[in-house]
Amino acid sequence: MNYKLSKDEKLDLIENLESLNRDLAETVEEIAWVCDQIDDGNARAYLVAPLQVIVESGSWVSRDLSLPQWIKQLREDEEWFGAEYL
Repeated sequence: MNYKLSKDEKLDLIENLESLNRDLAETVEEIAWVCDQIDDGNARAYLVAPLQVIVESGSWVSRDLSLPQWIKQLREDEEWFGAEYL
């Protein structure tokens, strides 16, 4: 990890990740809405459903590290932030 970043820069990056995570969920909801409006069950099943799994679990490759888990890990990383932050 880049230990040269200031604590404020680190917090900004974490907040950006949190925002991206929310944006991902909103995007998937919008895609689902479009599928429903045009009644495309195929897209709903094969495009939206896997994306919803990603949003709900926070991960599509590994159960060991999801986006929400990574954000939490970054927020709680004593080496990255320093003990006085926690």
